[in-house]
Amino acid sequence: MDDTLEINLRAPRDAALRLLIEIGIVNRAGLESAAKSGYAKADEERFDLYAWLVDAGAEPLMSNYEQSVFKEQVGEIVDEDVRELSFSLETAGLLAWALGKIEADAGTPIRVNGGALLASLPGPGDAVGAFVNDAKLRSLEEIAEAREIAEIWCWRFDAGSARDAFSPAEKRELDETVLVTADEAMTAGYLHETIDGDFARNGKKVRDLDEETLDELWWITQRKAKALTWLCGYGKSGEHAPTSTE
Repeated sequence: MDDTLEINLRAPRDAALRLLIEIGIVNRAGLESAAKSGYAKADEERFDLYAWLVDAGAEPLMSNYEQSVFKEQVGEIVDEDVRELSFSLETAGLLAWALGKIEADAGTPIRVNGGALLASLPGPGDAVGAFVNDAKLRSLEEIAEAREIAEIWCWRFDAGSARDAFSPAEKRELDETVLVTADEAMTAGYLHETIDGDFARNGKKVRDLDEETLDELWWITQRKAKALTWLCGYGKSGEHAPTSTE
């Protein structure tokens, strides 16, 4: 853990409310698909979703954009934004881990099992008083370590995003930096595997992953990093939290 970083964990109650917001956003994104399939009560459910969050006391923790998502009529959100909203599932998984509701490899870009996750947590319309008021967070050390792991992965994906445009010398310099960082991360126990000096996922080094896989992993890691830095006290809302505290 970075001893120079001042960490003030959020109140467990706020973390639980933030988790409910993310669950609500996932369900709100799902209503767009449901409406396209002819579901006639999508807008009614949208209204009920927002009312559920307001009744839970979550509205003060929502950004203006998040509030607008629930106020926007179903069918008015473009597909690209719906896809982005769907990654709230990853934030929900991270927060569920932080609250001790699930076990997970918290900082690494591993997609959550959405069905199992949502089945284990309160859903729209459920009573959430005890869930919110009895919430407890994992230790500062566990959350801070997960944050460092997520930040390292964010750095790796961002570092390679423009590699094709680099000169040969710049590519060599980047590869050397990745190698050193990967070695240090393995030594610290932050990575499970490396291949040829690069971060690796499922037996493939990051440099060789296809564009679609990289995009998905980038989104997962961004969401986890934002959630973890928010938990550590950074950012006015989960949406506006940075991906790095450096």
